[in-house]
Amino acid sequence: MARLTRHTVRIHGERSTQAPATLGQRSIWVDIDRMMPDTSFYNSTIFTEVPEGVDLAGVFAALDALVRRHEALRTLFHRDLAGELVQQVTSEGDLPVEVCEAGADDPDPRALIDDLEGLVRRYRFDHTRDWPIRPAVGVLDGVPRVVITCLSHAATDYLGGQVIGAELARLLAGEELPPPSIQPVELAAFERSEPGRRIQQRSLAYWREQLALTPPAIFPARMPETPRYAVAALSSSAVKLALDALATRYAMSSSVVLLAATATVLGRRTGNGRVPMVLIAGNRHRPELRGYVGNLVQDVPATIDVSAEDFGAVVRGCWGTAMKAYRSGISDRQEVTVLRGALGGVADLSCYFNDLRQGGAAGQAEPATAGRLHAAQATSRLTFGAGYEMDELTFFLKAIEDGPDRVELSVRADTSRIARAEVAEILRGIEELLVTVAADERVLAATGAR
Repeated sequence: MARLTRHTVRIHGERSTQAPATLGQRSIWVDIDRMMPDTSFYNSTIFTEVPEGVDLAGVFAALDALVRRHEALRTLFHRDLAGELVQQVTSEGDLPVEVCEAGADDPDPRALIDDLEGLVRRYRFDHTRDWPIRPAVGVLDGVPRVVITCLSHAATDYLGGQVIGAELARLLAGEELPPPSIQPVELAAFERSEPGRRIQQRSLAYWREQLALTPPAIFPARMPETPRYAVAALSSSAVKLALDALATRYAMSSSVVLLAATATVLGRRTGNGRVPMVLIAGNRHRPELRGYVGNLVQDVPATIDVSAEDFGAVVRGCWGTAMKAYRSGISDRQEVTVLRGALGGVADLSCYFNDLRQGGAAGQAEPATAGRLHAAQATSRLTFGAGYEMDELTFFLKAIEDGPDRVELSVRADTSRIARAEVAEILRGIEELLVTVAADERVLAATGAR
């Protein structure tokens, strides 16, 4: 019979300090605050296998080392007397760790792990008193098998979470890691320095330019469904094959190809030759930020021209547009909000694109014949997830790797603009466009590209 117990690991970090929040922390805090009290909406989980020979004490030691090295995992948040968000790094505290112990006689150990993941993922962090990390350990027949680390988005973005997962695996394997290059407190100081402010001013100028070009809402209003926000995902090996082939053909990253395809499908469905998208800039260009644990991602607008009949021309134009946007990704969200208000706030900034895949560079792809592409397309899986009621977006496409040979495209959409059934059509339309262009076939009139 499975048994769930709570343990605590006493953490002794190097320093206690406080500083103004970073731009990334302030940006995500707006979204977390909007979802209060259900902060679990912005939780994520990372699974890390425990190497053979590591006992529970060894797992706790690795978690101790992880939390000590990254101050973002020991940070609380509050507002000062002026109402500004402050990050408060604490040096010491107790880290709660849930431990689920199961035996070989338990009917379904995998289901127990899923339940354990759900338990920690649903945790509602109080960021004024809770560290933004909640680990759990799955134990089978007395042997730790997996660590499930729940992270609040207040601690770090997706790529920072990947750093945590990779480092925990190395710590469990007994490696000694060099200290992090930079902590959030130091990043906040740079952002407030003269060089940091110059970067933000350049980004604000880019925002001003884009807001003048961005059209109003491209999806017409309709009666919302219940729940209001629809969620769907398409897992496709055909998308993976086609993206690799087209990235090689156009000598572009597959992320740019996917962005061009997404904008093309949205443009053709709405009758717009210019499609406003909000890109998610990772902002990890500087070497010291590549292993950073914290929030760096920022929204940045880009209006994609999809008016060309040739899809290759759309991709090439999209590359220049996207690169300019990503170079302008470090901004002060409060200053952007003030700017939008001053300009009237009519620009449609509600359609998002976020490619979280790691291998987006062009390369020598295996030939993607029409036969292979269509055979792969026949294995695609479209599923609908649980909808929800509250958000501030019209359309949000996220791309992740779904194993080595598949890509998962997931969409969240506001049914007061896009019907639930239309979400599925958009996902299938993106796949169809990519497959048809990669196969060098005549593109369906519905896509309007070739």
